[in-house]
Amino acid sequence: MNRVIKKIAAIMLTMAVFCMIGCKKADEPNNGGNNGNNGGNGGETPEAPAIVSTSEVQYDGKVFVEAVFEDETKMYFALLSPTEAEVVRGESFYQDNPGQVYKYRGEVFVPESVTHLGTSYSVVAIAYKAFNDCDLITYVHLPKSVTSVDRCAFLGCHNLTGIKGDSVRSFGSWALYDCESLTDVFLPSTTNRIDDLAFALFFETINPNVITTITCMALTPPELGNNVYSGRFIQTIRVPISSVEAYKTADGWSEYADVIVGI
Repeated sequence: MNRVIKKIAAIMLTMAVFCMIGCKKADEPNNGGNNGNNGGNGGETPEAPAIVSTSEVQYDGKVFVEAVFEDETKMYFALLSPTEAEVVRGESFYQDNPGQVYKYRGEVFVPESVTHLGTSYSVVAIAYKAFNDCDLITYVHLPKSVTSVDRCAFLGCHNLTGIKGDSVRSFGSWALYDCESLTDVFLPSTTNRIDDLAFALFFETINPNVITTITCMALTPPELGNNVYSGRFIQTIRVPISSVEAYKTADGWSEYADVIVGI
């Protein structure tokens, strides 16, 4: 009897181990990379999944490219020059079929370059409304090649919790407007301009439930447009310790002087 009980216990233990392994695999991201959600803490940005195929269409003299990654997700680009490209909305590619919509979702990895027909194009920008209203996006990793996030690029991405890019210089108007889950805003040392309502919320008054921490690594306070953080309850603004006083007296930043601290 004891031998039978021990055998049953061993079987149950084995089943429990397999269950734990299965659950762990099910929780792993399905985009082929490290989930990287600690990117805003200064960690190394994971690489995008490899691109396995590309195709193109042309409208009004512009070339748009659809790239398919190894995890079967897609991303769309406009070729800006013989060497550069920007991320655009999927609708840009399917202008002949307006009903065709591709919604980005989950953790998004923007590649540093896209190779099409043997030519490599550096991805330098996130274009107007590229990710607009993509409610299922949770985190965005931008490569070092991206220096500009255009107006309305991530407008209405309600579940976006973080965006990390170490080389972004400018955020356009409404760039991350009404992204209420984005409570930790990271601005790299390269940032020099943040336009009107870039990180604002759709509230006429401050929403006390959206407690926001801003980390800005720029030594010189970036130029701020109007109402950049409107609607947010700014708890802390973390800046280089040598620049604290500069931020406290800079236009736009000075209204948050009481919560600006050095790091």
